[in-house]
Amino acid sequence: MIRWEWSFKKPWNIFVNKFTEYNIEKYVNYVLWVRKQNLFCLKFLDESHVDIRGIRRVQGIGPRGQRVVAPTSKDHKERFSVTLLTSLSDDPIYLEIRENTNTQLDFLHFLCLCIAEGKLGQGDFLICDNASIHAAQGIENELQELQQLGGFKIIYLPTYSPEVRIVVRNFSLTIKKLNPCELVFNSVKHFLRYHINDDYDLRLNILLAFSSISSDNMLGFYKHALQRCDALNLRLLQKYAGNDMTN
Repeated sequence: MIRWEWSFKKPWNIFVNKFTEYNIEKYVNYVLWVRKQNLFCLKFLDESHVDIRGIRRVQGIGPRGQRVVAPTSKDHKERFSVTLLTSLSDDPIYLEIRENTNTQLDFLHFLCLCIAEGKLGQGDFLICDNASIHAAQGIENELQELQQLGGFKIIYLPTYSPEVRIVVRNFSLTIKKLNPCELVFNSVKHFLRYHINDDYDLRLNILLAFSSISSDNMLGFYKHALQRCDALNLRLLQKYAGNDMTN
């Protein structure tokens, strides 16, 4: 191996189906479509896990040569799943918090709550990723019935492929932030990291963090996501204008 100038390296696993012309076309179609829609009709949905370990402070200030200690009295075993729906209404956040991981039945239950509370209505587009709990076999009929009942339509984001980051610079960052929920979760976790109240349990702290998101904040998140769509569309056109899917 030394003579050949070879060495052991970590393999780069490529899921070739995500690089097909069909999948790239889905990205282009989405970013072109979303730009033509009324922003007030776009409702984004996503899930995230929140636990104490995930919101620890990553930086602190102290004397040189001395350790910075950030004490906490919270139980590290506390862990919650948050399902979030965003909008540009006066009340931009609608969420459900549960202790267990999300299932397809939890997703259906959340949609029922959104319809009952008027968070999803006639002419709305519900935009979410194509995770199995959002489009699993066995709930297609229920999803169709809920869409007819609420008058909204589900739009699935294109498949996220981490390895695309290697092919197009910053591409993965662009894809993740096509959904404003990603920005909301980042803001909430930052709030918890620096403003958590030890007098409250983690669930209440999570609610307080989400309550810090204003309508103006949400409008900024939406604009940022649309700017990402524009940037993604430009990069895709530049990369694949010649239908060369291999370079």
